[in-house]
Amino acid sequence: MTLADAAARFLAGLPPAEREKGQQEVYRFARWIGFDTPLDQIEPPDIGRYGEQVCSTSSNPAAALEPVKAFLTYARKSGLTSSNYSVHIRVKRSAGARNKNKVAGPATEPIPMTAAGHSELQSELRALEEQRPMVVEEIQKAASDKDFRENAPLHAAKERQGYLEGRIRELEATLKAAQVVSEHSGDRIGMGDCVLLNELDCEDQICITVVHATEASPAKWKISVESPIGKAVLGRRQGDTVQVTAPAGIIRYRVTAVNPPKAP
Repeated sequence: MTLADAAARFLAGLPPAEREKGQQEVYRFARWIGFDTPLDQIEPPDIGRYGEQVCSTSSNPAAALEPVKAFLTYARKSGLTSSNYSVHIRVKRSAGARNKNKVAGPATEPIPMTAAGHSELQSELRALEEQRPMVVEEIQKAASDKDFRENAPLHAAKERQGYLEGRIRELEATLKAAQVVSEHSGDRIGMGDCVLLNELDCEDQICITVVHATEASPAKWKISVESPIGKAVLGRRQGDTVQVTAPAGIIRYRVTAVNPPKAP
């Protein structure tokens, strides 16, 4: 069975809400490996490299890789593969995540960031700070139940508080080190540029915005300069042809436009 057939079978068996959530990520993985690749011919190192790419381009790699891991687990349990390929998907913690709990340390290197990305992080920080009183209230309310052994609401509220405070510290550190870059005005593609790409081997067209890894969001087509496609387009001009290497082969794109006018 090919990877495309297995992916279609897996997605067809999911509830509609889960299918909609996972379809994009599962098919992105299938395209990376190669839609026509037989399941028993997938190379584990290719799976690992796919995970590394997602970790370098996604603002939430765990969420992006979860559907892929679920698909690979399904393939093993359904007898479609003899190996559990899901073990080769690993989420690497970013440097920011590893250091977010440190109180002091060496000076942080400046993080280049677009004005839009900086504004989005500020908005997220304000929204999370506004949630603090509500989470504290949830903990106090749940703690009024003296049976702590079975107090699931209390555990859930404390977990939420832990995530909330961790994310707030991470955002504060990122914003402190942020260096907002001015709009790129040259003819070569740079940070913050919106790039329209046409795949030469088919009729697919994508529009990406080149950003720093801290702003990367594949769902919004904000692609890190550290990703394969980000590296490929950086410094190129409109009309240039660029190549991105994937296990399925070389994917070629033509830079159709740089910062095209937005539709009214």
